[in-house]
Amino acid sequence: MGRWRPRPLFLLSGVLVACAHHEPSPPRLAVSTQGTSTRAEDAVLPYSYELEQAQPLQPPFLARFERGPAHLLFVAAEHGCDPRTFRLIDDVLAAHHVGVVVVEGYPAAKGVNPQGYSRHLQEWAASGFCRGGGEGAYAASHGRERGASFVGGEPDEKVVAQAVLEQGFTAEDLLGFYFVRQLPQLRREGALESNGLDASFHTLIEAMEQRAGLEGTAFSLDRFRDWYQRKQGKPFDAATLDDEEPAPIGSGRYFTQRISSVVGIVRDRFIVQRISALLASDKDLLVVYGGSHFVTQRPAFEVLLGKAVELRPADPP
Repeated sequence: MGRWRPRPLFLLSGVLVACAHHEPSPPRLAVSTQGTSTRAEDAVLPYSYELEQAQPLQPPFLARFERGPAHLLFVAAEHGCDPRTFRLIDDVLAAHHVGVVVVEGYPAAKGVNPQGYSRHLQEWAASGFCRGGGEGAYAASHGRERGASFVGGEPDEKVVAQAVLEQGFTAEDLLGFYFVRQLPQLRREGALESNGLDASFHTLIEAMEQRAGLEGTAFSLDRFRDWYQRKQGKPFDAATLDDEEPAPIGSGRYFTQRISSVVGIVRDRFIVQRISALLASDKDLLVVYGGSHFVTQRPAFEVLLGKAVELRPADPP
C-alpha cells in the first residue's frame, strides 16, 4: 500500500476520542481557491488510502503528459533525502529541456527564482539536501544549473486558513495542525534534536501565524499540549507522534486529519491552476511533489492533457 508522507515546508527564518463539546464533522470539501474555477481543478479528488492503493506505481516515479507543445513531467517523490527520487530528477532534467521547475511547500506568490529560497540552496546542498530543502530544493538547484527557473506551487496561506475556518475549525485548531504536520519533517531532518522542541515550536507558529493572518493568538507550547490532548485524545509526545496524524483523511480517526483534508483539497486545486497556467507558456514543465498528490491531481491532468504517455518507476537502489 502507498504510504502518505507529510509535505515539506520551508520557513526560511531559521485515535480520535470524542470530546464533551461539539467537534466539526468531516468536511464536505466545498471549498474554493483564488481565481475562476476550471474543469481541470474540479476534477481533483479528495485523498484516501484506497485512492493511493490504486496508484499505478509506488513513489518515486515519473508521470509524463503531453498535448501539442505542452509537456508535464510530474515526479511523484518520496519525501526526504531519497536517493532514488534525486536520481529520477537528474534523469528527467537530462532528458528534457525543462523551462520551469515547480517545487512543493513554497508560495507561488513569491515569484520566479525567489531570493528567500535561492539563498538557502548552497547551504542545503552542503548536506546533500538531507538536512533541509529535500527533493524540491534538489530539483530547483539542479534545474538552475541547466538553465531552468523555479517557482513555488503553494497557495497563499490566508486562502487556506479561510477555507479551514469556514468549515467550523478555529485558529487554534489550524495552528495546532500546522505543528503536527511539521513534526515528521523536523524529526527527519534533525532540526528537532538540534534546535529543541520549544524553539522549533515557536519558530513555526510565529511564521505560520503571519502567513495565515492569525497573529495575536498567543498559542504557546503549553496551550498546544492541552489542545493536542483534547483533540487527539492522547498526550503529546514529539518522539512518538504518528506520521499519519496529519494525513488528509476527512473521515480519519485523528482530529488533525479532518483539517488536513480541507487543506489538501485547497492546495491540490490551486496547484492544478498553477500548472495549467505554466503549461501555457513553457513547453517542458517539471513538477516535483509528494506521490500522494499525483493520485488526487491525476484526473485533472487528464482533463488538461489526456492520459499519461509514460509512467516510469525510478531506478532501483
